[in-house]
Amino acid sequence: MSGWLLTSLREVRVRGLCLLVCLVLAGGGAVQAQRDAPLQALAPYTGQVLTLRTRAGHDVLIRLVRAEPDRLVVTVGGLERTFGVAEIAAVSAVGDSVRNGALIGAALGAVGLVFSRGEPPCPRGCPGRRAVGAGVAVGASAAIGAWVDARHRGRTVLYRSP
Repeated sequence: MSGWLLTSLREVRVRGLCLLVCLVLAGGGAVQAQRDAPLQALAPYTGQVLTLRTRAGHDVLIRLVRAEPDRLVVTVGGLERTFGVAEIAAVSAVGDSVRNGALIGAALGAVGLVFSRGEPPCPRGCPGRRAVGAGVAVGASAAIGAWVDARHRGRTVLYRSP
């Protein structure tokens, strides 16, 4: 094998490992922030229909009236009810954002680009064309990831008890 190819393969491995570490670290922080959020972080969802999971394991369909530090005031079947923080295991919204699908798609597209860099050097003007091609490839991968995620109906966990 030629020297430039071996050097390129080493760079690909290092870039891929760095990208993987960054993705793992970024994902873990988002989950931790979600779990540590207080009940009052649900205030922007006032008036929306959500699902509350009790510590006993029952799912209750609620409409959020008010979020306070130690309790949620909700309506269940048109009747107002209060759930204390000790009763709540999790609160989630039906449906999830396509953002995570787009991010996963973009990351997979970027990984594909990193591993496809084993081509020989090219004449002037090539870096610009490669940059445009990389942007299009990552963008297309992100769009495909968002499309796949949009077709999957799930729940977005808004609060999880500590």
